[in-house]
Amino acid sequence: MQKKLRAVYFYLKIMTAGLFISCCFLLCGCNVYTMSDKGNDVSYDICEEGLMPDELKNIVDDKREQEFKITYTNNDYTYIVIGAGRRDHDNIRIDVDKVYKDENAIYIKSVLRSIATATDSGTMTCPVVVVRIERTMLPVVFR
Repeated sequence: MQKKLRAVYFYLKIMTAGLFISCCFLLCGCNVYTMSDKGNDVSYDICEEGLMPDELKNIVDDKREQEFKITYTNNDYTYIVIGAGRRDHDNIRIDVDKVYKDENAIYIKSVLRSIATATDSGTMTCPVVVVRIERTMLPVVFR
């Protein structure tokens, strides 16, 4: 009987050690990033449709009716695209308040605004803003 208890105890020790080592390997791949409210300003352009790559134009046209947030990178630039989806009024636009970066990511703050001076004709619109920045491999955080 004592041999069986020792065998069970040994088995439990091996299983516990294996579980501990497995957890260590799994957690080694995890990183904690803090989302900053401060960082270095990033220079950017609001990109007109004529300056967008054709592939990006096609992607935006496909997604225009739904809300979306995407990034697109080619050899020269990174494009940050925000679409508000279908809206029942044509006096709505997306404004970019700030684009900044830290060591972890590029952050973009945008807001959907109603244009007070514009007359609303009641037609449907799909507001989209395309921000062009220098090419980067950092992830983009939408705020």
